[in-house]
Amino acid sequence: SCVSELLPYPDCRNCSCNHVGTKAGCVNCQCKDFVEGSQCDGCKAGHFALSPVHETGCLPCFCSHVSAQCSPAVTASSFVSSLFDYTADGWELTGGSRTSASPSSSVRELHVRDFSLYTGVLSNFSSPVFFSAPPKFLGNRAASYGGYLNFSYSANFIQEHRANDSLHVWLVGKETAVKHLVRGQMKSNKLYTIRIPLLESMWESREDQLQRSSFMDILVDLRAILISASFASPSKFTRLRSPSLTTRTLLTPLRALVKSIPPSQFVEQCVCPFGYIGSSCENCIDGYFKSGKICQKCSCNSRANLCDDSGNCLGCSEGTTGPHCETCLPGYYQVSPFSCSKCPCPRHGSCMIDKEGEVRCSKCPPGVTGNLCDRCMKGYYG
Repeated sequence: SCVSELLPYPDCRNCSCNHVGTKAGCVNCQCKDFVEGSQCDGCKAGHFALSPVHETGCLPCFCSHVSAQCSPAVTASSFVSSLFDYTADGWELTGGSRTSASPSSSVRELHVRDFSLYTGVLSNFSSPVFFSAPPKFLGNRAASYGGYLNFSYSANFIQEHRANDSLHVWLVGKETAVKHLVRGQMKSNKLYTIRIPLLESMWESREDQLQRSSFMDILVDLRAILISASFASPSKFTRLRSPSLTTRTLLTPLRALVKSIPPSQFVEQCVCPFGYIGSSCENCIDGYFKSGKICQKCSCNSRANLCDDSGNCLGCSEGTTGPHCETCLPGYYQVSPFSCSKCPCPRHGSCMIDKEGEVRCSKCPPGVTGNLCDRCMKGYYG
C-alpha cells in the first residue's frame, strides 16, 4: 500500500498536493477553506500562517479591521504569572456584572497560604463572585492568541450532594465578554489543573459562533480575567494556584535569524495604513488617537504633536492652550486665529485687544500707567 501522501496503490508516486493545505485529492487538489493554489500550498488573500494546526489551513488577518494584508510574525514566547508566595499579587474578589466587576462585600478577604490564594465563602450568592486578575495580566494581549490561560483550582464544598457546579472563566473586553465553561461536577478538595487555549473555538459568546475577529477585539483591549470564586452550592473556601497567561514578544528579522526561530502559527504581522502601528495595527502612531476603532489625527493647529485618548492636545506651544491649542495662555494675546504673542506688560502681566485694536495691559503695577504700563504716574519716577 501507499503512504497517505502518495497516489493510490499500486501507482505510488509523490503526491503533488501540499497535504497541510489539502482536504483531499492527490492529482486534483481540494484545498482547505482558506488555502489556494494548484497544489494548495498558499493562503488566500487576507489570510496567513498555513499550518496543520488550523482546521481551515490558514487564519484570517485581523489587523484591527483596518487592513487585510498580514504575514506570520516571529515571536519569543513567555508568560505572566502570579506565584502567591507572600501576597495576593494584585488579585481581588469581584462580584456583580461581569462587564463592570466591582469589589465584593459578600466574601471574606483573600489570604495567601502554601503558594495559593484562598477565600472563605459564607453562603449562597444572588450573583456570582470571581477571582479578578491584576493589571499585569490585562491590556493589549493580541500576541497571546493561540497561547493558554493556566491555573490550578479547588473548592471545599459544604454539602456532599449538590447541584452540578461548573467552573466559569470570563475574558472581558471593552465592549463584550466571552466565557469558557469547565464542564462536569467538581469534586470537593480536589486540585484541578486547568489549561484553556486562547482560541475562539474554546470560548462562548452571544454570537452563534464566535469569530476570530470578535475574539481578537477582546484580546487587544483585555479589561478583566474572571475565575469563579463561588458556586450555586455553598463552600467553605475556594483556592486558586499558579495562574499564568502566555505572552509573546515580536522579534526583529535579524534576531529571529540569529536565534533560528520559525514564524508564528498564530501571531500576525500586519501591513498597517498610515496612522497605525503594532503587529495587529492595534495602536496609533504619535500624533494620532483612537476614536472607536479608528486612528484619527490630533487636531492641534500645528502647536502640539501629541494628544490623549480623547483627542485633547498635550504640550501646546507658542503660548497656546485648550483641547486643540486654540486659546492663549494667561500673559499672551491673540494676534490671529490660533496664533498668540506674549503680552508686552511688566511682571508677565496679562493683556487684551481694545476696541481700537491696540494691545492694552489688563493691570499695571502701582505707580505705573499707560496702555502698556510704560509710563510713571504723576508723583512717581523711575
